[in-house]
Amino acid sequence: MNATAKRLGCTGTHFSNTHGLWEAENYSTPYDMYLISRYAYDRVPGFMEICDTYSYDFPPNVHNPEGYTMFTTNQLIKPSSEFYLDYVHGIKTGSIDEYYDDEGTTHPGGRSLVTTARKNGYTYLLVTMQAPFYNDSGEKYQYSALDHYNLYEWAYKSFIYQEVISKGEICTELDVLQGEEDRIQLVADSDFTTIIPSDLAEDKNGPIQRKRTLHFDEVIAPVKKGEILGKMDIVYQGEVVKTVDLVAAKSIERSQIAYLADRAKSLTETSWFSPLLMLLIACILINIVLMAVRRRRL
Repeated sequence: MNATAKRLGCTGTHFSNTHGLWEAENYSTPYDMYLISRYAYDRVPGFMEICDTYSYDFPPNVHNPEGYTMFTTNQLIKPSSEFYLDYVHGIKTGSIDEYYDDEGTTHPGGRSLVTTARKNGYTYLLVTMQAPFYNDSGEKYQYSALDHYNLYEWAYKSFIYQEVISKGEICTELDVLQGEEDRIQLVADSDFTTIIPSDLAEDKNGPIQRKRTLHFDEVIAPVKKGEILGKMDIVYQGEVVKTVDLVAAKSIERSQIAYLADRAKSLTETSWFSPLLMLLIACILINIVLMAVRRRRL
């Protein structure tokens, strides 16, 4: 268990037993619990089915001839609970009313809870630790469940998962020289979706901005479909959170007529073209004069 935790990147976790009951060297952190839970959520077959089970009937055995039923202690997936949310799933509760240190002194314990929630197309994973075990009246109370209930309800009301840019979306155009077409569209090469405050979702001048940078002022044919010709920075409150390549939407072949015309135009713009042209004209004129003189002599 400790080797696996280390492999997952946990830096504040140590297991001194396999059952989770209190021992001085049995400890973890919320972030480490996130890493472990996320690994199990993504990689362990059947993990979430087990965590999301409300009750389970065990078959008869030597100690329980008639069998018995176990119920979850997770109040967020228990339909009769005041904290029940139908979009919450798993994962694990943990609680201890009090514990003792190495000197034998007792200390008040607390409640820990790991859950996930899936709603509106996206998922949260929430870890809380050390919620009070008792209320002010000294009665047991599910403060960890209350925290998760309030945080999930707030999050899903306050934020929205919005597509900022979609793959294939037309972002700009470029001039094409010597091509069968003189303009080419540049499209986004990938999607980008992020969570933003709900009240800013429709604000075109909100915190998420697009900053476009082209690698060229114009391109020379041929151009291949998918060729990277620029980029789009997604900027949130002044910070670049994602960069998407802008690529050619299609291929454009070279036009031989346009190519020759452009080469001819380029030739006329060289520094030596005018003197060469004048010399050529002078040679032609001299040749005409010489021919005229020869005719008169004849």
